[in-house]
Amino acid sequence: MATVAVPILEDSNPSWARPVDCDEKRAPILSDSSTAFTQSFLCDVNQRAPFTIEGTTIKGQNLLHDDFFQQAKCTPARTHFYRNSPEAMYQLKMAPNTMAEIRLDTNCTDLDPFAFSWDRRSPPTSKHASGIRECEMNTYDGDGTFKITTVDRPQTYILGVVGKDGMAGNFRLTIKCRSYR
Repeated sequence: MATVAVPILEDSNPSWARPVDCDEKRAPILSDSSTAFTQSFLCDVNQRAPFTIEGTTIKGQNLLHDDFFQQAKCTPARTHFYRNSPEAMYQLKMAPNTMAEIRLDTNCTDLDPFAFSWDRRSPPTSKHASGIRECEMNTYDGDGTFKITTVDRPQTYILGVVGKDGMAGNFRLTIKCRSYR
């Protein structure tokens, strides 16, 4: 209600205008040691409107851990936040010269968005982490945003959400694709 009276509040935190329904029963992403994702999305410069993923980490798998995030240089320091935390992962295929602005909204629990360059269907392990060329992650409390880009060639990412210290909950990922160069 406050965002209707003061629209600038929505600009500072979009979750205030459209909070995530924490009690809604959502189907978890079915990941396992051979399949990292079950849904794939395309991000290219011809998309006019952002697209949204309404998901949950509840009953998700815990395939990635602190060791992976640390060795892939997703997190700045050893955190031990993600040791027992389920994640939801998706494949994001990006066209050349494209920027994806990714925003996580979650008022349910402390979840963190991440994306790393990965073109296989199977999830990476800590053994693969040092070979990850690009990883972005927002580890701050509350909602998070970051950008990923491509240049002359298409690129494939794993886009995901993970909770700290075993936390799990519903979330909304909004992906806005636009020309980068």
